[in-house]
Amino acid sequence: MTIRVATTNDLDEAIGQFEAAERLCIDTEFHAERRYRPRLYLVQIHVEGGDTWLLDPLVDGMLRAVAPAVTGTPWLVHAGRQDIRLLMHALGDVPETVQDTQIGAGLAGSRFPQSYGKLVAEYLGKELDKSHTLSDWSRRPLTDQQVGYAAADVQLLPALWEKIHAAVAELNRTQICDEACREARENALDRDFDTRQWRRIQAVGVLSGPSVATLEALAIWREDKARNADQPARSILSDGLMVELSKRMPTSVDALRANRRFPKGIVKRHGEVIVDIVGRASSRPAWGWPPVIRHRTAEARQLAWFRSWALIQEHSKRFAAPLVLPDSMLERIILARPDDPEKVADVLGSWRNRLCGAEVLDALQSRIALRLGGSDAVASTDDRTA
Repeated sequence: MTIRVATTNDLDEAIGQFEAAERLCIDTEFHAERRYRPRLYLVQIHVEGGDTWLLDPLVDGMLRAVAPAVTGTPWLVHAGRQDIRLLMHALGDVPETVQDTQIGAGLAGSRFPQSYGKLVAEYLGKELDKSHTLSDWSRRPLTDQQVGYAAADVQLLPALWEKIHAAVAELNRTQICDEACREARENALDRDFDTRQWRRIQAVGVLSGPSVATLEALAIWREDKARNADQPARSILSDGLMVELSKRMPTSVDALRANRRFPKGIVKRHGEVIVDIVGRASSRPAWGWPPVIRHRTAEARQLAWFRSWALIQEHSKRFAAPLVLPDSMLERIILARPDDPEKVADVLGSWRNRLCGAEVLDALQSRIALRLGGSDAVASTDDRTA
């Protein structure tokens, strides 16, 4: 198992190994600071039974040369969302099959999200040196320590996946794991994923309907602006300023200038656009307001109940609640209020529905009670529960 820092003279050999492989173990090193899209500085590819290749994106044409061979072979990754996004941009495509050890581990009962080092320790009993996590990957040549660190991130993936996959199979979740990994791949390639992150802003729950519509519109504009300028979204407009604009809904650039907290540079660069966005979004009719769960409402109390229930499910069913039942999914359940198995399946999706669809319907129809059972919390099904 040789580590190869690839040169252009090595590419034919590397391509041959990639094309012959049944699966490629892949990781990347990048710098995310001060950019919208992180800058890719290294691609590590381990060929099971072959070599571990370190490919340099700074070498002109290197990634383009290997792209057909790399994208034509299934991948094994850990926490691969950022890797998938970066490599789609660098290679032009990613394979249909991308297996993810972090997702598999979450379906086998491990915590989610769990770091690579902790999963290696849990499943393989080995300790990894993570001292180069924040190394400067832009410098050339790479040090011997960087080379060893980067290679280790892919060389243990096959053994780790074998252990995780066995645990998943023991729980009869192999197909579920395949579907969850496929969903993660699709989400990584979804350009609109980041524009929906405004829902995680804490203040959303106290905003009025027009204010929520304004916040959504500002978030979409900010993301598009950041993508085109290759800047972090919050450097265009911070979350706090978006909330402030959504609450006050200024109707003119002069109103923006009058707010002493609002940066004058942003007013100068984007004031007219911001006022136009606020005006159009805040005037939407009620049916155009994004549905959200507001604080101190019946829906907020239901969300708190479901969060507790999800933790109990995590323990009893041996899956990671943040993977299977994240807050975004619980909010969808509460807002949609599906009242039959088919509607529950539509909200949850296929693999989540097979894991806990029946229990979600029982919960929505008041057939589940949460109780303190001895020294633990338990969920019990009782047709008499009301």
